[in-house]
Amino acid sequence: MATSAHCVYDTRKDAFYDNWIFIPSYWDGDNAWEGKAPYGIYAAKTFNAHDDFVVKEDHDYDYAFVNVYNGIKVTWEKVNGKWQWTRKNDGRRSGATAGRLRCPPRRKYNLQEHIGLKCAFTAGASGGPLLYSYRSSTRTGYLIGVNSVAWDTDGNDRYDHVSSPYFNTDTYKVYKAAANRWTGNMP
Repeated sequence: MATSAHCVYDTRKDAFYDNWIFIPSYWDGDNAWEGKAPYGIYAAKTFNAHDDFVVKEDHDYDYAFVNVYNGIKVTWEKVNGKWQWTRKNDGRRSGATAGRLRCPPRRKYNLQEHIGLKCAFTAGASGGPLLYSYRSSTRTGYLIGVNSVAWDTDGNDRYDHVSSPYFNTDTYKVYKAAANRWTGNMP
């Protein structure tokens, strides 16, 4: 799974996040308890990010590829005021809170190799894909970037521009390392 490195790596703690999950096409409905995971939930097994992001916090390398376990079916319940999921059949529980991927707020960065677009986004869009030639009938397209940094350039409290690191040979090397890792079923 492709995302931004800042969505998988905590630069304040110098560590990858734990209890990280991906829920494709997650929809929270009108209320939190109406959460839906139509394609299952995918827990991270391995994170693959460029060393320049992990070591230097260089946002020109703000991309990551996550190896996830095969999808699991779950039930949702509220525990101690937080929504959590439990795996069906074995009762394992996640500490992960239900909801969209939430990435930490971005500070100001010196970006040298980013591609910028004028596009409206809401909070929580970080790490989302930038797709070229997307076809809704087949749900396919070419991944050309990931949402890394967003700006409100007109001061109306809404993001109106987004940028992605430029995908190049370095990106391919990180992707290839991830592609060569097998994950299988969650233990």
